Amino acid sequence: MIAAASAGFLVVIPALLPQNGRVVYAGCLRGAGDVRYVALIALVGVGVLRPLLTWLFCFPLSPLLPALFLTATGPWWAFLLDALVRSAMLSRRVRGGKWTSVQLH
Repeated sequence: MIAAASAGFLVVIPALLPQNGRVVYAGCLRGAGDVRYVALIALVGVGVLRPLLTWLFCFPLSPLLPALFLTATGPWWAFLLDALVRSAMLSRRVRGGKWTSVQLH
């Protein structure tokens, strides 16, 4: 149990960087009025990507790679990958400038 928890921390700690970037980019886009895009990205990430990855890591891959403690760390790997994908998509949206043409009602 201690080894599995330790492995989980080794995944969570690096995941905090893209997670914080995601929070900043999402906040900037929401503040600029681009709420729909942020909500869509959150829906895809939290509603589709993260559950699928968690299932993949915890069930089919866990027996194949027992040394990685995927039953305990799988959800954190899914969190890391979700944070990377969402941060990249939100960063791309900010850099692209499309959010500057959003009309506020």
